[in-house]
Amino acid sequence: MIDKRFLFNSDIVSPLILRSKVLRSEVEYDQDRNPERTALQVLKRFVQCVDKKIYLVAASQGAELPGKVRTYKGLLWNYEDLKLLEHNLQEVEVRDGRTRLVAVIDLRDFSYSNSENLLLSWTSTFLMISEKTLSDISRLAKK
Repeated sequence: MIDKRFLFNSDIVSPLILRSKVLRSEVEYDQDRNPERTALQVLKRFVQCVDKKIYLVAASQGAELPGKVRTYKGLLWNYEDLKLLEHNLQEVEVRDGRTRLVAVIDLRDFSYSNSENLLLSWTSTFLMISEKTLSDISRLAKK
């Protein structure tokens, strides 16, 4: 069972529709000399075809006890190119006083040349396609 408060400290309105599309097989990935660059180029083409806003939603790998340095640095401390984009950083309590750092980043002006480690991390990020503004999404996340 998935905890509906995984990234945001609010209930998700049902029904939630999640869709995924496999764009290449494991064999194709293994044969690619630079699979990260290929993935970024596919993502860039996809974003250009969508007429809505596209956000990267990222969360820290695990829930940890809050700390001033961790909170101050935020999730994007090591991603200079993502910090330049419009974004919202939050720290969300998930359980037993432990928190997860969360970032919602507007990808409208992203160059798709860096941040492979965060942007392509399928274990801690996903893309959100929405008509809502970043401030609207941030307000939802704070509820």
